[in-house]
Amino acid sequence: MQQDTPRKTPTSPGVNGAWTEDDPRDYETLGRDEQAALRAWIAVAMKPARTVGPSNSYTMKHDFETAGGFYVSNGQFKGAMLAAGYKPVKRGEQNWRFRQRPTNKRADGYSYYHALPDETELGVARFKDLVERVRAGRAS
Repeated sequence: MQQDTPRKTPTSPGVNGAWTEDDPRDYETLGRDEQAALRAWIAVAMKPARTVGPSNSYTMKHDFETAGGFYVSNGQFKGAMLAAGYKPVKRGEQNWRFRQRPTNKRADGYSYYHALPDETELGVARFKDLVERVRAGRAS
């Protein structure tokens, strides 16, 4: 009789094992409003491109947080990118890169920042409303 063995998350095979906090399935642990806020930010902060963007999933998750979002793990962010229709260039890497480009980038000398577009841009208000709902839910 074969015993069940613990399943490792296949997020980064061959690179120091797997990092469970980087598993894109962790996106499913977020609440509905949290998922919607992440997808809303992705929709306004970037768009598909033919070339691979300079930022990776870890950098972009921080861009989301800096833009007024909330803490998410690298795995949760990667899952959000998958849900938004973006495919990683090399799924076996810990920090995924995507064919995307910022809609409103600012170069700081070291990396690109996915800044939110102007407040009047369609989608920015929805993102901010969703973040407020998330914060209200976490406070109660």
